[in-house]
Amino acid sequence: MEARKLQAKEISCRVQQITADGLSLLLYITSRAAMNLMDDTFGALMWKRESREVNGEERCVVSVYNPEIKEWISRDDVGTASYTEKEKGRASDAFKRACVNFGIGRELYSAPRIWITNACATIKKKKDKEVYYTYDRFSVKSISYNSKGEIDSLEIVNDSTKEVVYRKYPTSYITKAMYNTLEEAINTIGDFNNFSIQMVYDMCSISDLKKMPVEDYQPVYNKLLKMIEMKKRGCDA
Repeated sequence: MEARKLQAKEISCRVQQITADGLSLLLYITSRAAMNLMDDTFGALMWKRESREVNGEERCVVSVYNPEIKEWISRDDVGTASYTEKEKGRASDAFKRACVNFGIGRELYSAPRIWITNACATIKKKKDKEVYYTYDRFSVKSISYNSKGEIDSLEIVNDSTKEVVYRKYPTSYITKAMYNTLEEAINTIGDFNNFSIQMVYDMCSISDLKKMPVEDYQPVYNKLLKMIEMKKRGCDA
């Protein structure tokens, strides 16, 4: 059974880096949210966890029961310590990493770099030290995913001001006119130098020409035009 994608309310934000100019945020899932999603995906009584220490590392084993083969399927991973409550932090991190092996929260690995400028956050400097901090808290207002399960759009709000301080817009795909232009160029090239449409797919990591991001259009079209010119001259690529 495939885990559903995280909803905005299930994602937390943590300040990863902070300077006088702004701060970067990291998206993560809490242990409680991971447990709830495991319940929703596999059933509260159909999974279990076990923590153990191996060679000084905190390791968590998460197992899911497969009723079809009547066996437990296990995945495990190790955790890293947090700045506070190191032992508890290691155990929590190990659990969440093990859950990722079952698809829980894996989409967060596709998160973009989230930079919040100092105009959108209250950043303070410690006395006599080049160290900056903030009491502001941030949360995910909205999120959506593309067909690959990657984050496609994202809105972050500053909980203090209630203002959206970061926004990633959804991917825009090529228009019908752009599609027709590409299709015409591809047909013109034909099988010249063993060309195939798969080469275009590989350039953009797509499997459907209509799903080409608009920012990939011009570089791909320019490449096709060069191949058309080479074909006219009877040159090899």
